Amino acid sequence: MAKTHEAVRGITATCPYAKYTTILIPVCMDAHWSFVIMQNPVLAIDGLTPAMLHVDSLQYHDTGKIEQALCGYFRKEGLQKNNIKKITYKVKCHNTNPRQANSYDCGIFMLYFMREVNKAIVRTKGKLILPLSIANICSVPKTDRAHFKSGTLRMGYVKLFRNAQALQIKNK
Repeated sequence: MAKTHEAVRGITATCPYAKYTTILIPVCMDAHWSFVIMQNPVLAIDGLTPAMLHVDSLQYHDTGKIEQALCGYFRKEGLQKNNIKKITYKVKCHNTNPRQANSYDCGIFMLYFMREVNKAIVRTKGKLILPLSIANICSVPKTDRAHFKSGTLRMGYVKLFRNAQALQIKNK
């Protein structure tokens, strides 16, 4: 873990993540995308153990490996930057509902559910107790599942990225 922390520390040194209660981290391993929600132990809601929640649309990734890397990294950061000697995380893996039905839409599922988590965090001004809420956030209501089509989502993201690129070009 020490080597991983040293290798990444230069990249994250200027990242202002310490001021955020929650950090969303995309994870890509073995050509599959999932994501992790890390609660900042320094800014955790009083009396609650910070959580590392892994959201995977296929149940493909090994949450233990992700926990080892990310929790280890943030423990080391906590010690170096905030002199926190011991950080304990509540670790859980959550599946999306619906689950991914093919082998290629993991990125779409990751983007969609990361966005849903972000909207919930913004709505509650960071005071969301994620371990209690994550199952609801990462579930499309049964009434809407018939309309939940990954192909439609994919096209929506393509349009969104094209518009973002067009805005960047116009602003230059």
